[in-house]
Amino acid sequence: MSMLDRFLAALDPALARFLPVLGVALAATGAILLLLTPFLRSKPALLREVWLRYGSWVAIALAVVSLLAIGPVAWILAMGVVALFAFREFARAVGLWHDWGLQGV
Repeated sequence: MSMLDRFLAALDPALARFLPVLGVALAATGAILLLLTPFLRSKPALLREVWLRYGSWVAIALAVVSLLAIGPVAWILAMGVVALFAFREFARAVGLWHDWGLQGV
C-alpha cells in the first residue's frame, strides 16, 4: 500500500473521493492557462491577473482541504474566524463599524 493510499484511507470517505476531482480540476485549469499564456503575452497585466487568481484558488483549495483533513473541530474554528472577519468587513462596508455594541454581539 503506497503512502498516498494510506493517507486517503485515513481521511473521511467523501473527502477522499473529492481530492482527486479537485486535483484534476486544478491541474486542467493550470494546463489551459499554460496553453493560453502565449496568446496573452501582449497583455501582461491581464496575464499577471489571471495567474494571480489561479494561484489564489490553489491556495484556498489547499487551506480548505487541509482543514477538512485535520478534522471537524479545525473546520468549525476556521469558519468561525472567517465569519468574524467577514462580518467586520461587512460592517465597515455599510457603516456599522461606528456601532461597537452591534459588533460586540
